[in-house]
Amino acid sequence: MSYVGKPVRRIIDDRLVSGKQNYVDDINISSLHAAFVRSPYAHALVKSIDATDALKVPGVVAVFTGAQVNSELKDGIIPWVTYVDLREMKFKPRKVTEGEVKYVGDPIAVVVAKDSYVARDAADLVRVDYEPLPAAVTLEEALKGGVLVHEDLGTNLAYSKEFKGGNPEEAFKQAEKVISVSV
Repeated sequence: MSYVGKPVRRIIDDRLVSGKQNYVDDINISSLHAAFVRSPYAHALVKSIDATDALKVPGVVAVFTGAQVNSELKDGIIPWVTYVDLREMKFKPRKVTEGEVKYVGDPIAVVVAKDSYVARDAADLVRVDYEPLPAAVTLEEALKGGVLVHEDLGTNLAYSKEFKGGNPEEAFKQAEKVISVSV
């Protein structure tokens, strides 16, 4: 490894800092942009969604709720994860939320517009009426199971797998100092 411990000359920085590099956002093509309306609650019921004001914004093409998106995407959206075999998971990843919010940032609706800034501004105009519910906000609380994310599973543990390489027990024994951390 000839690079370890040595400075590496960066060869693309000049283009990046001088404005000569093209980025995806610099490409002018006729396209639509989406912005998601996301939940501010960790756990809540979505009682109603009012997109009236958002639809009045010039440049907004449509606003889709979870019910509309989910009826079109029957097979779900599988996130790209490299270290987890999703076939072993106990639940199927959701699309756009309808009914019950499961985490802060859960997508509630999608605003589609001719410009990304218009889409984001219009998303802020979508009014969602929530009924907040109790939430488990730490890993420890979630594993106790007082509040279940997916009640039908009876647990908050969706996936469990041990990743191990080498001989960690021996490495801990030989270590000069071991520090335990809980996140």
